[in-house]
Amino acid sequence: MGQRINIQYSVEMDDLTTEIGRLLQEAYNQHKSVTADCETGPTEVVLSYETLEKIDHIRLGLASIDHRLDDVATIIRGYLSYLAQLAEVPSEQSETPESLENKLTSFKKLMEATANKDEVPDQGN
Repeated sequence: MGQRINIQYSVEMDDLTTEIGRLLQEAYNQHKSVTADCETGPTEVVLSYETLEKIDHIRLGLASIDHRLDDVATIIRGYLSYLAQLAEVPSEQSETPESLENKLTSFKKLMEATANKDEVPDQGN
């Protein structure tokens, strides 16, 4: 397995399920390949280069599966985060002027407190 590089690309929202399915299918196919390597069992001489190469091949295959599943999990997390943001938008639009004023007042107080912490105390000069 060579070096990995992160890329970013976009797909239509309607194609997201298909794209996730494609990535999961790749992980499944890799799993079948690794499983087949494991089912053949150890070589006649366990302490050999052949056994070492087989183990290395299996480990690289498992790492590839892990990377693919991590990619899928990241995409799903991003999608769920997007849905959560969509769900929050209507509640922000229905805020009352009073609640917005309270938020603004709290923000101003926070900014004043932060500014006061950054001031250098008077040295009595």
